[in-house]
Formats: sequence, C-alpha cells, structure tokens
Amino acid sequence: MFGRMLCVGAAAFALVVVGCGGSGDDDDGNSGQSLDREESTPRPTRTPTAVDPADLVKLPDDACKLVTPEEVAEFSPQLGAPNALLGGDPKVYKACQWQYNATRDFGTLSVEVRRYYTSESPEEAKARIAEPLETGGEELQGLGDYAVYTSNVDVNIEINGIAKDKVVTVSWTHPESRNKKQELIDLFGEVVGRIP
Repeated sequence: MFGRMLCVGAAAFALVVVGCGGSGDDDDGNSGQSLDREESTPRPTRTPTAVDPADLVKLPDDACKLVTPEEVAEFSPQLGAPNALLGGDPKVYKACQWQYNATRDFGTLSVEVRRYYTSESPEEAKARIAEPLETGGEELQGLGDYAVYTSNVDVNIEINGIAKDKVVTVSWTHPESRNKKQELIDLFGEVVGRIP
C-alpha cells in the first residue's frame, strides 16, 4: 500500500512539474517570478548573417583549363605553358595567360573570368562593356548574354562579355592579331560554354 501511494505521489509531482514547464518559464527554469538571486547574464542571440549574392557566383577552379592546348596552338605553336595570373581575391577573379617573346615577334593569349565589381549591377557591367561600340567595337550575337569585340590597336583584339552572371574577357596580342578575329570569337564561345 505504501508503494502504491509513493507511485501516485511521484506521478502527481511529475504532472505538476510538466504542467509548469511550458507556461512562460525562461531558459533558466524561472517562471517570471522575482528571485532573491543575482540575475544571470543573458545568452547571446544568433543573428543570421546576410549572404552576399556575389558569393554565390562560382568561378572556375582554374582559368587555364578553360582553353585546350589545341585551341592555344591555333593562335601560335610558340605559345608557352599556361600561367595562372594571381592577383586579387580568387573568389572574385580568375585568369590565365599563354605567351612568348622572340626578337621580332611576340604573342599573348589571355582569358579572364570575374564577378561583377562590388557596386556594379549587371546593367552597369553591360553598359561598361558596350562603351567600345562608340569607337568601332562590334556587338557579337549568340555568345553568352552579351559580348563586344574590340580592336583599338593593331596588335590587340579582345572580346568582353557577360555569361552566367560573370564578366568574361578573351584577348590576343600579336603584331598580326586581327588575322585571328574568327579564332578569338570561336574561343570566346568555347570558354563561355566551359565556365560554371
């Protein structure tokens, strides 16, 4: 009989504890009543961190892998091994370059992929890329979201464009660079297809 009373008493106590547990108790188990003890320090609250949308833009791991050795050879068999260009934050900018220098000849093939500038919207990036159209640049269709070919000096041709929320630049510098316009256009299309 004593055992039965002990069980009933324990069950009643448990019911009282459970009944009080969800009625406004704070994290320390206080039910809002004033206690004669020192207040505990408040627990730090977690503030959700804002995610910069640009952090979600994935760049290629290695810009040198955006161009095949066969594509490099189309510009010049003298071009050396790829050289990843290190500069700036690799989360913002990836680039690669192939080059050679001879006594009377030189050549540099470059590929760059980067995020928009910090304060630049996609529309502002497009407007910046379109600026050479006023001085003889040529808008190219079917290459990414937008692309412009420029050749402002005899030794350099370049395509700047927007594709997959990134700014892409492919350029060829050589004394007879304009002879490789179509190859550069084709290469730009291949690079755009390979970026993440």
